Amino acid sequence: MSLNPGQSHKGDAQHTETRTAAEALSAGDAVALDANGELVTADGTNDPVVYGVVGYNNGDGYEAGDTVKVTYSGPVVANVAAGVGAGVELGSSGTEGQLASGSSAKGIMTMYAEGAAPSGIPDIPSGYAHVDV
Repeated sequence: MSLNPGQSHKGDAQHTETRTAAEALSAGDAVALDANGELVTADGTNDPVVYGVVGYNNGDGYEAGDTVKVTYSGPVVANVAAGVGAGVELGSSGTEGQLASGSSAKGIMTMYAEGAAPSGIPDIPSGYAHVDV
């Protein structure tokens, strides 16, 4: 079994809500809130404060105006920079929607390394990691 971006191996430990997308988003993207409280991709320059991670949408992305499930607290599979290890604090990256090593207001941390999971935990694709938002 494997998990997709935006899913969790501990769904009962997630805190989620729905919000409106201000722009196109993909499952697993790190997102911030714009001035209207709508979701935009987090990045290290324009929208550096990570609010949460976009939920899985059966493989489809989201368009501006769509209602999006977002995990704002708890474990989720998120888009991360290559080579991010386990137990690393994460913040927004220079790449839109991606988390990278650095600090964040929420103390986001990797649970398992990028593209890896221990025995008994579902696999995830390369470029993603289990994180705790």
